[in-house]
Amino acid sequence: MSTNPSIHPKNVSPLPVRSGVGFAWQALWTTRRKGTRALQPVLKRFAVPSLDDAHVQRYRQALGFAQPGLPLTYLYLLAQRAHLAVMLSPNFPYALPGTVHVANDLHWVGSAAQDFEPSRASTLELRIDPELPSASGAHFLTLHASFCQHGPPLAVCSSRYLVKRGARTGARRPRDELPPRPLSAEWARYRLPKDAGRTYAKLSGDANPIHLWPWSARLLGFPQPIIHGMHTLGHVAADMERVYGRRLQRLQARFLRPIPMPGVVVVLGQGHQAQAWSGGVLALAAEGAFMCTPQDQPVSLPR
Repeated sequence: MSTNPSIHPKNVSPLPVRSGVGFAWQALWTTRRKGTRALQPVLKRFAVPSLDDAHVQRYRQALGFAQPGLPLTYLYLLAQRAHLAVMLSPNFPYALPGTVHVANDLHWVGSAAQDFEPSRASTLELRIDPELPSASGAHFLTLHASFCQHGPPLAVCSSRYLVKRGARTGARRPRDELPPRPLSAEWARYRLPKDAGRTYAKLSGDANPIHLWPWSARLLGFPQPIIHGMHTLGHVAADMERVYGRRLQRLQARFLRPIPMPGVVVVLGQGHQAQAWSGGVLALAAEGAFMCTPQDQPVSLPR
């Protein structure tokens, strides 16, 4: 548990175990929620036990991380467990089936990547920022997970979700919202087998039925199972670190389209930007900032 004196042990809950298949059944009970009640302010703190080194190594190997240290995207696996604890609680007004992960922003705070000790317990502080409904009536919210071990936050994972769809107007998107064109260089290409979703579900604990089997995906409106967005982002992060030979300090991503399985994913890159394409469709766009080496200027990160 964090030694931060501002966090009292009585206000900290145990972080739920990796969700597994039980999550799907719990999520089905939330389908009666209509999102008509206002979301009350949320500030929750969870005790994160020391990380299982063998599990971290399996994650690194599965996604291709070669740089030393804890992968930045691994933090989402912990944050998602806190997300689900809040979303499954009776006070959360939205149904989980149909919730869409649309963007993510992960970053180490300053030089905290060197300060974070995986063998030491942590405290995760979760805060929710709801947005005003869009013109179409869609509801979005962002969950900010901050990780502490011995004082101020060492890392932050901010995850934006679409939690209630708006009316379909048929209006075309403005030109500045159209997806970007393909980047110039091919950084990687890998094949997704038909069981890739089940394999990653065992690793991540995210057993959402849309990722598992054709029949379970069809029940939720998908003709084929789709791979987890964070599986794709993990691969992209590993490719970015391989190309630059340095660890990521910050990674911002937008999930634009689902990637069906089986299939082939192509990772394109240019500068500090990367994209994941599947079947000629842009599925993910990301931008990274890298840790400094002694000869570098400090990395400037947008707020």
